[in-house]
Amino acid sequence: MAKKLTVGFGLAVIAVAFTAVNLRAGISSLAPVIGQVADSFGVSNSTAGILTSLPGFCFAIMGWSAVPIARRLGLSPTLVAGSVALLVGLAIRPFVNSYWPFLLLTVLLIAGIAVANILLPAWVKEHSQGTHQVRLMMIYTATLGASGAVGPLSALLFSGSSAWRWSLGVWVVPVVVQVVVWTIVLSRTKKDV
Repeated sequence: MAKKLTVGFGLAVIAVAFTAVNLRAGISSLAPVIGQVADSFGVSNSTAGILTSLPGFCFAIMGWSAVPIARRLGLSPTLVAGSVALLVGLAIRPFVNSYWPFLLLTVLLIAGIAVANILLPAWVKEHSQGTHQVRLMMIYTATLGASGAVGPLSALLFSGSSAWRWSLGVWVVPVVVQVVVWTIVLSRTKKDV
């Protein structure tokens, strides 16, 4: 049996839960405000609609590259890198004032999401066994579903001309926690290939 590196079940739960929360909300929060984004940047709805096609495109590319990257760097380091990409994309995106930087930051954050989406189940299998593994996968699956459902609700929390910026930017808060937690995890797992 392969040696399992332990990070502690409590830390693993926090890492898995916060990552799963962030795997959909950063994407699903965009759909309700896409018209406001288009108006703010002065682009057509069809041009802004390109943003809605990015997840499939980025997931396909990262599907090919995430595993080779993780084999080279390790699961935890790659998950940290994906978390940082997500954080940078979410943190800067609400502050840009033109469409193309917004699009590039959206690609960056979706790439970060795609990395975690692909590698987190593998990380769970590497760092847990038995009932702990089952519980972590249950937490992952349940939180992932909830994330997709609550992401669009952030649009209801804000009003005014910059409401879309707030409704997208609010999701940076759980990602900050995700980055901090994965940094702690990385300090314990090191290069876990």
